[in-house]
Amino acid sequence: GAADRSFLWDLDEVQREENNGLQAITAVLTLLPAHFGVSPGDVLQLAGVLGVLACPGGPRIDVWVGRAPPANVAPTGLLPSPFDTVEHLTGRFADMGFAATDLIALVGAHGTAKQRFVDPSRAGQSMDST
Repeated sequence: GAADRSFLWDLDEVQREENNGLQAITAVLTLLPAHFGVSPGDVLQLAGVLGVLACPGGPRIDVWVGRAPPANVAPTGLLPSPFDTVEHLTGRFADMGFAATDLIALVGAHGTAKQRFVDPSRAGQSMDST
């Protein structure tokens, strides 16, 4: 899966392990495309923008509607795993045009984040020891 809208369109995709934690919000978001006449991608991007805006001091981000509806389900293996090596991650991100410093900026927040599904016995604890 990926943030490409297909898990709002195919409810089997949201049951994948990599999408753990998204099931409850997906149940709400899947109703919105038909109700408002927009695509699942539009709904997903707007939800992300509103999530950032809800953070104290969060920036305002423009969002445009008009994305095409999904044609198929996203393939597995697109999202990084918490068990991927640094070499795998830097290679995967380099394939998408990101430098190692870009990767560091994108995943840096994981040092303060909490995990709930990777190791359920440690749910609510930090993702790493830094």
